[in-house]
Amino acid sequence: MGTGEDPSAEEIQSGGINAADMLCEQVIHLLQYLENKLEKCATVDLRERLEASQVACNEESRRVDELTTDLEKKDQAHAVEVAEKVNALKKCEATRILDQEVIERLEAKCNEMRCQRSSAKEKLCEMEAKLSEAEEKNMQLVTQTNDALIKKVNWCQRGFVLWQIETQKWLELRDLERRATAMIVCSVSGQRQLAMKLDAFLTSSCEAMANLELKLTDILRRLGLDQKSDSTATADSAGGMLVWSSH
Repeated sequence: MGTGEDPSAEEIQSGGINAADMLCEQVIHLLQYLENKLEKCATVDLRERLEASQVACNEESRRVDELTTDLEKKDQAHAVEVAEKVNALKKCEATRILDQEVIERLEAKCNEMRCQRSSAKEKLCEMEAKLSEAEEKNMQLVTQTNDALIKKVNWCQRGFVLWQIETQKWLELRDLERRATAMIVCSVSGQRQLAMKLDAFLTSSCEAMANLELKLTDILRRLGLDQKSDSTATADSAGGMLVWSSH
């Protein structure tokens, strides 16, 4: 009994082993099933996620393409605008250079005109000084000429008055001679002939004196010295008449 085995215990033990093996196999099958199921689910989910990602990527790519196209259009428009602005800037720069050249020429011309104006002012001052000096000299010459003319006219008037006095004396002398001759001549015809000659002589002398007076008056009027000369001539004539009367 001691060395033998209990058949029921062995059966129980072998039955427990078989049950455990079966359970392990079932668990293994279940795990395999779950693993396969999980792999299938993961594959489907991954495929769906990949498809969603592809769709999103395509949408983003489309948006990127649209944005790129829009950006290219904007870049082209901006490039055209920049080119236009560059051309306008070049034109403005060229215009500015031309304006600067014109300004420089005008400034040079203005400086030249300022120098010419200063020179003209200096020449004008010199000419005004010379003109003033010439006017002073002219006034001096006019004064000297007037003085000389007045002296000359006064001298002529005095000479004319003296000539009148001498003529009057000569006429008186001729009258005395005529009277004496008339007394000497006895014939009536000789007396008449002598009287006619004396009358003609007196008439021509009076006409010559009148012409001289008219010419002298006209000369004095032209010279503007008739008032001074008339006063001087009046004084000289008065003096002459006094002298004649004394004789």
